[in-house]
Amino acid sequence: MPSYQDIYVRDNFGDTGVFPSTGVPYMSPDIIPLQSGTLSVEQAVSTYGGPDQGKHILNPGLNNIYIRAKNLQPGGTETGTASLYFAKTSLVMLPDTWRNNQLLTSAGQSSVSFVNASGSTNLNPNDIALSSPAFFWSSVPDPTWSHCLVAIVNTPNTVVTIPARFASNAAYVQWVQNNPAVAWRNIIIVPNGQANVIKNVEFSNQDSVPHYFYFSLTARNCRSIPPSPCSAPTNPVRSTGTGRSRRPIPTAIRSLVSRTASRPAFSPGPWRCPLPRHPDRRSRAA
Repeated sequence: MPSYQDIYVRDNFGDTGVFPSTGVPYMSPDIIPLQSGTLSVEQAVSTYGGPDQGKHILNPGLNNIYIRAKNLQPGGTETGTASLYFAKTSLVMLPDTWRNNQLLTSAGQSSVSFVNASGSTNLNPNDIALSSPAFFWSSVPDPTWSHCLVAIVNTPNTVVTIPARFASNAAYVQWVQNNPAVAWRNIIIVPNGQANVIKNVEFSNQDSVPHYFYFSLTARNCRSIPPSPCSAPTNPVRSTGTGRSRRPIPTAIRSLVSRTASRPAFSPGPWRCPLPRHPDRRSRAA
C-alpha cells in the first residue's frame, strides 16, 4: 500500500500515513475539542502517541477545537491549512448537507494555517503541527442529535475535493480511509449545567437495497444511576423505512442497559435490525 507524502491527519493512533488506513476511522485523535482549554504545539507533540486529548462539546459553551497534523513530505518544507465541518452523524454520508456547515475561529476564519513548534508555517519533514488559532463552537444546532466533525487539510500540492454525495454507506468510509488529508471524529454534546441528557440517533441506509446493520450500545460512567435497574423506553423501538416496511426491533433488545450498585453497566449487543431501502434512499432508525 502507498505511503502519503504530504501533511496528513490520522484516522486513529495506528494510522501512519499508509493508505487506505485500517482500524476505526471515526475517532480521529487529531481532531481535538478542548472546551475552554487551550493547546500548545508542544502539548500536541508530546501527546501525539496518546492519550486522546479530546473532550465532550459543551452546549452552550466555549469550545476550542484544534486540528493536529504531521508533515510526511520527505524533502523540503510544506505549508498547509485546515478546515473543519460539522454534521449530524446520520447525514455525514451526504456532504451536500454539511459542506456549508463550516466552523470558524473567533476571528471568523474558515481556513487556519498549521504552525510547528518553532511557530513557523513552513513545516519541515516529520514536523508535528497544530492549527492556530483554534476553531470555535459555542452553540450546536439540534443538540439532541448525534454529531460528528470532519477535518480537511489542503496544501499547495494536495487540494481535497468534497464529493456532493456518496453512492453507498461504505463509500464515505472508503473516502476517509483513502484520503490521509481527511479525518472524522464522532463527538458527544453535553448540555451545559444540565444533569439529564437525551440523545436522538438517526441512521441512514444510503444503499439501493435493504441491508442488515449491527448496532451495539454500551453504558459507561453511570455512577449517578441509583441502585435500581434502568432500561430503554418501553415503547417499541422501530427501524423505519417506508410506511409499508416498518419492522420492530425484537423485544429482547428493548431493555438495553441494566445496572445495580453491585453490577457495572454492560452491553448486551451486538444485535441486528433490518433497514429497508427507502424511496429517497434514506431510512431512519428512531
